[in-house]
Amino acid sequence: MKYFVIFLVLMMFVGTIAPVLGFEIHDLDYENSPYQNKKTPSLGKPVELFYQVVNHAPKNQSYDVMISITNLDEKKQVHSKQYQYEIPSGKFIDIIWKFTPETSGLYLVDVTENHYKYTKHIFAVPENNDFKKIHKTNPVLLENQSPRQQFRMGIDPKEIFCKDELYLALKSSGLPVCVTLDTLIEFRQRDIIIPDVIDYDRIGFAVSENQFIKMLDENNIEYDREELLLVSGFAQLSLPPTSGYCGYVLDKTPEDYWFSSSYHFDTLLSSNLYDENPNPCISAMSFTCECSIQTQLKENELTELSYFDESQEKHVGNMFRDYLNEGGKIANAPNSFIIGKYNMDLDSDITLFCGQFQGKQYWHFTGSINDTKISDWGRIGWTTQTMCNK
Repeated sequence: MKYFVIFLVLMMFVGTIAPVLGFEIHDLDYENSPYQNKKTPSLGKPVELFYQVVNHAPKNQSYDVMISITNLDEKKQVHSKQYQYEIPSGKFIDIIWKFTPETSGLYLVDVTENHYKYTKHIFAVPENNDFKKIHKTNPVLLENQSPRQQFRMGIDPKEIFCKDELYLALKSSGLPVCVTLDTLIEFRQRDIIIPDVIDYDRIGFAVSENQFIKMLDENNIEYDREELLLVSGFAQLSLPPTSGYCGYVLDKTPEDYWFSSSYHFDTLLSSNLYDENPNPCISAMSFTCECSIQTQLKENELTELSYFDESQEKHVGNMFRDYLNEGGKIANAPNSFIIGKYNMDLDSDITLFCGQFQGKQYWHFTGSINDTKISDWGRIGWTTQTMCNK
């Protein structure tokens, strides 16, 4: 194993953070918590709530806002307060208040604005915090629990468990429900559920899989259902997103069949069936949906890895080192790497390589050589690649 030393010109990359969308009535303790550690309400601890009053009128306007909180189990109002504001045109007022639940149960926050606009939000206060993370630690225990029962246990409403063939939705009030796909689509069309909580990828996947099967059946293609592959491709970052999917199956003759689709809730925009890969891997850094399946198929059939010989390893390693030393290729990299052969066969003029940087961060990488030049390369994380031999 040979180590290659590199001298790098470092670059800095700057990113932006997208804004987070929330409910009309916000639980600030929940929404301001880290993504993987949401704080749902606890018994005897204050809940910080937020409501925004906006004047969209062309002139100044008076607002009379009544806020109440009711314990739904006891059918008892436990908080009530009235607010009055004079708000200029185009301006807004934030109302933030704290409420400490003294008993467990479901609570309804009811906001009435000028006696005609009504906004509701429901939150659950469990008897204790013992089950708040059970969906992560022991999800099997939730299989016989309804969405409302899980909600009462203090589980994050966005992580409620639904049985197979059912989909999680949050009503506008924040109350979780598990519904069929047809019902979910109907609720979304009627705008009575929170759109950014819908698992659009799962829906697109199910619709695309059904279409793939339908097209195979229409063409009288016989195959083993367990051998059918379908994966998610790229998705546009919109709400709802437009997502791509691709699939593969080997029929019983045997012949290859490939599938591609595009889905935008709630419409299958396109679907196609091919007798050859429409977007095969063309380099080590091909990111097409079909290339990911091609790579998976190669990994499954690979029984033995091949290696560079000593002269090939030296040649590829020196070429990659010289390429990186030109500068502007990578930021914050360690100063050495090991090189190996990436066991994917593409065009005869393309040599694929892979390896691992050495130092504080052991990045794995892969790349392509085309006509004696590095044509592309990229970091792929910290996990060893199945088809990399170094």
